[in-house]
Amino acid sequence: MNLDGPEYRNLLECAENQKKLYQSIEWELQKNGKLPDQDFQIDGFRANDVWKCPACGKGYVLHLKDYGNPDAALITDEREMHSTKFMWLFRGLHPHVQTMGDGTIQLFKGGRFQTMGCG
Repeated sequence: MNLDGPEYRNLLECAENQKKLYQSIEWELQKNGKLPDQDFQIDGFRANDVWKCPACGKGYVLHLKDYGNPDAALITDEREMHSTKFMWLFRGLHPHVQTMGDGTIQLFKGGRFQTMGCG
């Protein structure tokens, strides 16, 4: 299946932003020995103001209690606004970028078809 095009690039940009946010969470954990709070800052700015979803323009929702849990979402979009293609829908693929507690990023709902890591 061809995943080229602006819709897919938008998903990759969102995944890259979530990857950077996840790495920031890990950096805070290493630096302070504990998970950051919901409104932690990067260079004086709230992390959610630094890394935003390109589809909706909003910051991500952090579920810090799920850090380390591979079956729960740690970082999600505030709203599901990623555009899709008919061919994706035809194959049952729904754009839905989320980072799981173990650092795995899912590009489609339910982790179907494509995932990537934060490492």
